[in-house]
Amino acid sequence: MCNWLIDSASHMIRVLQHDGRLGWSYKGTPYEKIINKDGVTTEFVRCPNPTSSGVVLKITVTKRTRQK
Repeated sequence: MCNWLIDSASHMIRVLQHDGRLGWSYKGTPYEKIINKDGVTTEFVRCPNPTSSGVVLKITVTKRTRQK
């Protein structure tokens, strides 16, 4: 993976870890955000490298209940 993708993804993963949401949905594309009723969210992050590499990272967030 390119360093740019790793850097971009790490910040986005941190937001998602703390119940944040990414503000875009890529509506009408193969990378459209998916949110299902069970609390699973699928986000896509494209490599910001200005080449035509086309690398896309799929991040799936699943809500878990915390054990006491």
